[in-house]
Amino acid sequence: MVINAEDYKNGVGVDPVEKYIKALDTKAARTKELYLRHFNDFINWTVNHPNLGYDAERLLEIHRDFLVNHPDKADYIPDIVKEWIAMEADKRGWKKATTMNPRKAIKLFFKVNNAPINLTIDKVPNEGGVDPMWIGDLRDLMDNRRGTLGDIPLRNKALIMVLKDTGLRVSDLMVWLDKDDRKMRGFYIETFLDAERYNNEAGEEFRYIPKYKTKKEGVYAHVHMGPEAIEAIRDYLGARDSGPVFLSRDGEPMRRVTITNTVRRCLSEFKRNYSAHSLRKMHDTRLSAKIKDNEVLILQGKSLDGSKGTYFKPYDTSSHMSELTRHYIDAYNEIRVKETGAKAMIDIQKRLQDAEAQVAELHAWKDATGVYKRVGEDLREAYLAVLQDPSLIPPIRKRMKMEPEDEEAEGGARPSRDEG
Repeated sequence: MVINAEDYKNGVGVDPVEKYIKALDTKAARTKELYLRHFNDFINWTVNHPNLGYDAERLLEIHRDFLVNHPDKADYIPDIVKEWIAMEADKRGWKKATTMNPRKAIKLFFKVNNAPINLTIDKVPNEGGVDPMWIGDLRDLMDNRRGTLGDIPLRNKALIMVLKDTGLRVSDLMVWLDKDDRKMRGFYIETFLDAERYNNEAGEEFRYIPKYKTKKEGVYAHVHMGPEAIEAIRDYLGARDSGPVFLSRDGEPMRRVTITNTVRRCLSEFKRNYSAHSLRKMHDTRLSAKIKDNEVLILQGKSLDGSKGTYFKPYDTSSHMSELTRHYIDAYNEIRVKETGAKAMIDIQKRLQDAEAQVAELHAWKDATGVYKRVGEDLREAYLAVLQDPSLIPPIRKRMKMEPEDEEAEGGARPSRDEG
């Protein structure tokens, strides 16, 4: 078959990969090798991705169709490319400038096959090597302690709180099509409303979304969120009761790039290298101090290798509250931003329990004195008073921090802290 110049330009009867390789012949040998390596890595990823499965020809076919027949979907293939680049940057620690070569390599493939693609990612931050979020910085952000941050919009606050409480990736909060069952997945209002609900000892609400499928690895996360994320979502949703939770300004579901940029702007006041991924790292590091590593992996939706057991095996979900949920609730203070009255009450209760255990141990050895008894009694009185009137928390806490006055009592004066 003879192919004329116009057909060749439009890719008729021409293998697109061969045409791409021929175009690379005009490049320096080192550049050609680099471009081919990036291109092959990208195609291998899309072919083996559980929700894609596209080879080079199929990617080109889809992009051409969307450009001509569905302009509103023209960003579909570019977003896939950007997602791969962001993943590689995270894995390899690329700087933003380093992403230029893979972008050029993939862009050339579409260009020579007469299907131009826009891969401008100047506003997409590199997530490689980001710092874990410091809880102190997050508290400054939420309380506006720095004085320059301004009021955070309800949507942005909800985004930050959900990422902080759940440890999910940005891609797990967007809406996406699951290739396995052709269902739309993502963080929907219905998912939030239908979640299982539990309470801690202070009456705060927690929610559990079992088997929440993640976009990147295709595994299921056991998503938990605490009172801070729940309150932020309620404030943001208002009267909305269906559809995606997070919407852009035009009312469309937020895309990965939009979520990433939004969170990055909120965190830009800080000098550290923060991004949305910093909240996932904070979730990991702070909870790992209180619960098992494999439990954090399951919360975040990471695959467990053979050394850490089967994915669902460690937890009996037939009980009213699974072991994983109990551990998350117990460890929640590690990622809590605001110190509330409920947290103070829980702290007092734990101090009371510790004091009672010490007194019981001293009684067993017959060494308990009036001083230790009074410590336990003071703590018990404080706790009972708080139960009846939570507004007493600040004065009680202040009183506990004050130096005790010398006081005559049976058996002599109460010693000071320096003497005790």
